[in-house]
Order: sequence, then C-alpha cells, then structure tokens
Amino acid sequence: MLGIDPVVQRRRMDESMTLIMRLLRETEPITYKSEWFNLVEAQLHLRPYTKPHFPIAVAAAQSPSGMVLAGKHGAGVLSVSVTRGDSIATNLADFWKIAEETAEENGNTMDRNEWRVVMHVHLAESKKEAIEQARANADVTSTTTS
Repeated sequence: MLGIDPVVQRRRMDESMTLIMRLLRETEPITYKSEWFNLVEAQLHLRPYTKPHFPIAVAAAQSPSGMVLAGKHGAGVLSVSVTRGDSIATNLADFWKIAEETAEENGNTMDRNEWRVVMHVHLAESKKEAIEQARANADVTSTTTS
C-alpha cells in the first residue's frame, strides 16, 4: 500500500526493529543514520516498567521474514492459522521452526506461549443462521464480482 518494494520493506522492518529493541533495552542515547531516518541522541522519555520491556510481537503471515525477525529479537509472533500461497513453510510447525532456528543463531529462545495465532471465524446465533449468512454473502460476492 505504501509503494515500497517488499525487499526494501523487509530490510527496513529489520533495521527499525533492531533500533526499537535497542531503545527499549539500552539506557545510553543512540545516534544512528539510515537512508530513511536518523536518530540523534535518541532515548526513551519513559523506561519500560516491565523488564526488560513490555511484550513485543512480530506479524508473520506468508513469508518467513516475520518469523526470522521474531527469532532474531526474541519477540513473540502474531500469525494467521494457515500458511498460504508461495509460503516457504507448508504448515505452522515449519513456520515456527524458522523462528526457533533464527533465535538459536542469535542467542535467543522462542516461547510458544508468546505465539498468537489468528483464525477467521463467523459468529451467529446458531449454526443454521451462520450457514444462511455465509450463503447469502457468497451469493452477493459472486454476483458483484462477475
């Protein structure tokens, strides 16, 4: 949506996450120059009350970049319940393994208790009503897109 090449976007995500984690963990001011932002004597106004910092989760959906980033920084993960498309992982276990291997390479440990898996659900008063609503919406979708 921002018109940023995905390769550049992933690199920037890694770069910015590294600096965010430093700001949360380090007390000395940080000066850093990037192609897209600069920090000059940057530091937090308020230190995190939770040590070493509040819980942080990285979004991971299709490419392994989110799992790699979570492993690199020992962060939690927020991912969809099903990998799809051209994902490098064929199932959630493979996806998690990417984070674990990256964490080990970076001296971190992943904790499955910090993994949030999102599922699509449809809520209705009854199963019958849910099926009727799904059918009605499927009919609307098929007539508006054809």
